[in-house]
Formats: sequence, C-alpha cells, structure tokens
Amino acid sequence: MKIYKIKANAKINIGLNILGKAENGYHLLDMTMLPISYYDTLRIQVFSQKGGLHIFCKDRSIPRDKRNILFKIYEKFYQWTQIEPEKIKISLRKNIPSEAGLGGGSSDGAFFLKFLNTYYSYPLSKEELFWLAFEVGSDLPFFLKNMASRVEGTGEKITPFFHQSKQKILIFKPKFGFSTKEAYELSDAYSTIKMADIPLIIQGLKEGNIQEKEENISNHLEEVLLLHKKELKKLKEKIEKYTRKKTFMTGSGSAYYIFLEEKSAYSIRRKCKKYFKDCKVQLCNFL
Repeated sequence: MKIYKIKANAKINIGLNILGKAENGYHLLDMTMLPISYYDTLRIQVFSQKGGLHIFCKDRSIPRDKRNILFKIYEKFYQWTQIEPEKIKISLRKNIPSEAGLGGGSSDGAFFLKFLNTYYSYPLSKEELFWLAFEVGSDLPFFLKNMASRVEGTGEKITPFFHQSKQKILIFKPKFGFSTKEAYELSDAYSTIKMADIPLIIQGLKEGNIQEKEENISNHLEEVLLLHKKELKKLKEKIEKYTRKKTFMTGSGSAYYIFLEEKSAYSIRRKCKKYFKDCKVQLCNFL
C-alpha cells in the first residue's frame, strides 16, 4: 500500500458573462477564472490490489457514494485506459465550502484525475485528459491547467495568461448557498444585464491594478440572484457597508470576495471574522 497527499485549490471568477446557449443546452460563457490559495486535501491510499473506490469525509454534507465527483473520475479513468481498477481509499478533508462558486468539487476531481494519470505513468495524453475531465464537468479542464485564464464557450476554450496581481482576496461564505443549476435557470429569463468587460479585466490583472478596473467587473449570475434572493442582497450590502469595498460574487455563488492590499489585509480579516459571525471568512492569495 502506498499513501499520497494532494492539495486541491479553489478558484474565483472575476467577471462572468452569459452569451446564450449551445445546441446541447449548456450556457455559452465568457469569463476569467483564477486559482487561489484555498485548499481541500486528498489523502490517497492505493492498495495495489483489485477493488473499488472508498471515500471518507468528516463533512456529512459531502456524498461518499457515486454522486461524488471523485467516483465519476475513478470510473471514467479506468474505462478510458482499460486498466483494471485498483482498490483506492480517499480521505477527503473539505475546507472549500460547497455551493460557493469556488469550484471545490471540480478541483478535487481534476487533481484526482491528474494523480491517477501520473500514478500509471501517463496512459492518457493531455488532450485525452482534457476531454475526459470535460465529460465529468465543465470547470474541470480549468483545474488541469490551473492558471489564470479566459474561459469561453461551455468551458472548453481556455486561454491562460500571466498576471502581476499581488492583492489579497478576502472571501465571505454565508451559511446559505445556491445550486449552479438553479442560478443558470434563473438567468435564462434575463437578457439585459450589465456585461463584464473581460479584456479590460485581463488587462488589469496583467498590469497588477485590478482594483482600478472594478467598475468593469460584473457577474450575470450575481445580478440575477440579487433579484431573487433577499439574503444575498443583504449580505452584499452588509459587506460593502462594513469594509467600504466593492464586493464581487464568484461563479454561481453564494461566496463574495473583496480585494485588499497586503498591508491592511490581516487587520481587516481579523475584524471581519469577529463581525461576520454568520460567514466563513478566508484570506487568500492568487496562485
């Protein structure tokens, strides 16, 4: 038996536009996604004997059966490679909250897929890994690259870019959350929502002055959810009033974040942890 430990990081969206729908019903998007220093931990035991996958997690809200994305990756990897499945045990430590828009589940799946391909000496090419990941979920290919990227289409077009952003990101995750499916279904009824200027956002990230581009950041899913979810609107107003910073929702929510300069970030985090008792408050860096 061999034991491996993997850290799977979260992401945030800075700008998210919904441009329409593809023929398969999936939404066409244009957005930026950036990896951040917020991690789940996967402790993986490979037993070198025939068997299946066993998942252990103290967080009872996380499914440990075939609904878990790790099971889907496990099954598809062995199907695609025709390797005989081995007994694997994963102890999953969930730090990235669910229903937050932070991509925790997708990250876990993508990092497990990369682990399996490495463990078996790369039976799948980078292209094959990409399409296997995309079959499981549209956010997984981003985590295979795990670089700041412009993501378009239904998640299949990924254009990485280098940035110089040194800001800290303070994340607020309330106790409530929304499913991605619900957020996108609500968005279908709206077509006249402010568009994020993705090229300007990328320019701000590349130049390290994203705070100067804040007026260009918008998230279609946030705009729609604010019209339907009073608790989300109250949270946004509360954060902005207390921090005097512009807030942004990541992905389909419900997590919000603000940008902070390093010199003031730790003091603001400490005050926010005391004030926002109904939120999980996490200070992160860009990766």
